[in-house]
Amino acid sequence: MVGEEMSRELGGSLPVANVQALASSCSGDIPLRYLRPELQSEEVLMDDTPQIPTIDIRKLMVDDDDEMGKLHSACKEWGFFQMAFSGIHDADPSDTSVLSLQDRHRSHLVDTEQLKEILRPRQQMRAFMTMWRMDIRIQPYVIRAGFHGIYRLGHIAIDWPLITSLVERWRPETHTFHVPVGEMTITLQDVAILLGLRIHGPAVTGTCVFDVVPLCAELLGVIPPDDAIRGATISLRWLCIQLSTPAPDADEVTLERSARGFILALIGSFLFVNKKGTHVPMCFLPLLRDFTITATYSWGSAVLAHTYRELCRASLDRSRGISGCITLIQLINHDGVAEEVMEKMKADVQEFFKLPLKEKNAYAKQPTGVDGYGQNFVLSEEQKLDWADRFFLQTLPIPERKMRFWPQQPTSFRETLDKYSLELVKVSKCLLKLMAKNLAINPEQFANMFEDGRLSLRMNYYPPYEQASKVLGLTPHSDFGGLTLLVQVNEVQGLQVKRNGKWIPIRPLPGAFIVNIGDVVEILSNGEYKSIEHRAVVDPEKERLSIAAFYSPCDGTIIGPLPELTKENGPKYKSVSREEYLKYVLTRKLDGKSSVNLMKLES
Repeated sequence: MVGEEMSRELGGSLPVANVQALASSCSGDIPLRYLRPELQSEEVLMDDTPQIPTIDIRKLMVDDDDEMGKLHSACKEWGFFQMAFSGIHDADPSDTSVLSLQDRHRSHLVDTEQLKEILRPRQQMRAFMTMWRMDIRIQPYVIRAGFHGIYRLGHIAIDWPLITSLVERWRPETHTFHVPVGEMTITLQDVAILLGLRIHGPAVTGTCVFDVVPLCAELLGVIPPDDAIRGATISLRWLCIQLSTPAPDADEVTLERSARGFILALIGSFLFVNKKGTHVPMCFLPLLRDFTITATYSWGSAVLAHTYRELCRASLDRSRGISGCITLIQLINHDGVAEEVMEKMKADVQEFFKLPLKEKNAYAKQPTGVDGYGQNFVLSEEQKLDWADRFFLQTLPIPERKMRFWPQQPTSFRETLDKYSLELVKVSKCLLKLMAKNLAINPEQFANMFEDGRLSLRMNYYPPYEQASKVLGLTPHSDFGGLTLLVQVNEVQGLQVKRNGKWIPIRPLPGAFIVNIGDVVEILSNGEYKSIEHRAVVDPEKERLSIAAFYSPCDGTIIGPLPELTKENGPKYKSVSREEYLKYVLTRKLDGKSSVNLMKLES
């Protein structure tokens, strides 16, 4: 998790037998290492289960004070919560006199049957994705500039009747959609989470008064013909033809120019689509001169302002089409992880665990390192074992992926895992910023500690065992990272959390995530938020599958209490480098909250 060198030293684990194969071959008796006699003396609440904290992320997105209070309480008192995705909006404005443009509004023309057509599309993302497959060599430049998330979002089929319906409900006077349940709008936070664009920093602005030819020669390395230029815009098709396939021996300057063309085409086909959808304004090209500086601009603010303007234009005066970032308009009802991405991830994980053992063992973890198929944290021959098989992969940052462990079966696994990982990072960053607000610390500063941080996934398979009360699927522990997002793959329950010395079974809502506070957030918050000790039990009749994602700070982060939270009572935990912290946790077996307890200062 800290590069190849440290992976050789940390995270090593002794090999153990495959539990799925063991479960299918045993006649009832299993090796003693799997039996847990201590389970008989531990209390599990079955009938008097307390109400589990459930947080509605849609309410958080509109700064609902009650929901923010529930989030704070869940992090402080429980150390975990369910995250649901139902919708909530404010009531319609009681004073309709603000709707001063009603006589020009599209809805008035529809009501009087003067306008019946569906709006025409102008977004060209699909054509762009077809014409320009990103060369892997320019990917680092696109990432550095902050546009890789847009490309990874890919082409999403636009539901034009839905877009038309939304435009008919858009009110230029209030910049909100008026829908039956109230008003709703697109916010900067929507842009940041859904598109992954920066919403702070210098404004995206410039001049359209320049000579296109020398600018293209300098920054793109090619000179456009007259028929590719239209005023201060340039043809998207010409860009794709000229720059989409750099030569095999292309040098760094050539690759940078290709990356500029790629980003410029992405801007023109997806973010700032003009009336025709065929050209891109050249005013954006100077902003791509230095990719490091490009990444500091508030692209998200510019996209939102442009989208507002296009919604206002399309809602008035018999407009036949709509430009702007149409995908953003369609995605406003998608908070959290897209359902289709989550379901595909679940399906691919199920297919992987159905593969023959020989095929799965092709991705078996090595004695050193954490990636691969098999159990982690087995440090001795006497250690008790979990009744489970696991598949662990580091997915972000991209350069540290160990692709030899990424399955090629099912064939969609790699692409699905990539999309799922990027979605989870967006949700995690959002939650961290909201937690920071509740802690009265700078949200951006807190989230930046996780910028370019680590995301790892552990896919779990728990075979059934007829004497389920004698084994554990997952040893009691708290997660040593920042946040954990857990999703059930099938409907079999098994997660339990420890509260006041008793184990509480968790029954997640359909489609909800379980979010665990990790040890790192407990330490950074100086104990204001608590990590949660949890375990997994197995079912006597049915297999259980789940996917846990672990989000951790980036390299160079100091793991210790934030100074703003130590002013009253002083620090309660040590401060160490991230690398030293990993040595604490990756060289020990799972054992309750022992990892975070090692970080506590003596009273």
